[in-house]
Amino acid sequence: MIQTQDPAPGAEPLLISEKRSPALHLNFLDGLRAITALYVVLHHAFRELPVNTNPYVKLVTYPFRFGGAGVAVFIVLSGFCLMIPVARNNSKLKDSTGKFLIKRAKRILPTYYLAMLFALIMFYTVVGNDTTTHWKGMGPVSYKDIITHILLIHNIFYDTSRTINYCFWSIAVEWYIYFLFPIIVFFWRKFNAVKTTLATVLIAALIQVFLSRFQENLNVKFISPIFIGLFGLGMFAAHVSFSNNKSLTFLKNFRYWPVVLLITFMLFLSGHFAHSFYQKIEGPLLTSGSLLPTIYTGLFASSLLIALSTNKLTGFRKFLSLKPLVSIGTFAYSIYLIHAPLIEVVMRYVILPLNMGIIANLIILTFAGGAFIITVSYGFYLIAEKPFLNTKRASATTSDAVQPLAVS
Repeated sequence: MIQTQDPAPGAEPLLISEKRSPALHLNFLDGLRAITALYVVLHHAFRELPVNTNPYVKLVTYPFRFGGAGVAVFIVLSGFCLMIPVARNNSKLKDSTGKFLIKRAKRILPTYYLAMLFALIMFYTVVGNDTTTHWKGMGPVSYKDIITHILLIHNIFYDTSRTINYCFWSIAVEWYIYFLFPIIVFFWRKFNAVKTTLATVLIAALIQVFLSRFQENLNVKFISPIFIGLFGLGMFAAHVSFSNNKSLTFLKNFRYWPVVLLITFMLFLSGHFAHSFYQKIEGPLLTSGSLLPTIYTGLFASSLLIALSTNKLTGFRKFLSLKPLVSIGTFAYSIYLIHAPLIEVVMRYVILPLNMGIIANLIILTFAGGAFIITVSYGFYLIAEKPFLNTKRASATTSDAVQPLAVS
């Protein structure tokens, strides 16, 4: 391995293999994936508790109310990771479109189907549907539920989008986007990065607005066309960070990305803390005040990735590269896929029977429950995910290593 540049203090070097096509090894991406996945686990766990009954518990858990933002971060991260090899290959796919899609299918579908089987087994043996938690509604499971989940179209319909496992809808969303990636790359080459990114975000927003007219029959929230635009923002962040395109060199060398990051973070906060304001603005569009906040989240996440990749946030990059976070990030997909029924296990067999009070329940659910979920998820990873990975250590940025959505 050779080092491509002198890294900033505290940042890991970018390594390039001398024997095979260049592939970046960026540990901070796994660390970021781990933090996002754990955030979503806590989001889903805390909503099972009556947190509003205690002001201190409400204060502690309030930052974890925005689990929906996690899905946006993962979409941006997915576009970023898939685009890196393309950006470093003169904006060309290294494989044919068919081979690219086969690789993505091998990466995500076997593990997803095994997680679906895991959820069904848990449903009929351990957790069931007789509950007062958010797990209620996962069943009874019909043939329509199973068929639509197998075909990854369950997110389209209200009656199937939350059955079996309430997190699975996002896998379908990302699966659709994979088919659009080669098309976006084509227009990327035909026009340019800036025009294609702006067009992708605009078209995705218009589709979201259009489909919102039919939300009585279509579950537009779980179809989420706007995520196509966020995926494009992730692609653009990778292009700025790793492409040799001279026209964007000034963005790569821009000193004030931390300032841009702060501005986009403030927009992100406004979108989630001033939701009623955006509901009023987006009222005529019928998008329920979610369109602009989602775009703000994408702008924040893409700015963060550029700042991290260009060594503008060396301290945070070093933190994200800590071995515990990187290790958890390697099986974040498995954590996402099975954490919902595991939360139900903790609630049904520990929290509800003990009924020790809100503070004690919060501590047990966070630490004992969190450890339980991570441990079981790692076991699931070894059985149901790792066998479908490349036997060689895949880079955190190669297309084979890009993990699908890990949030809901």
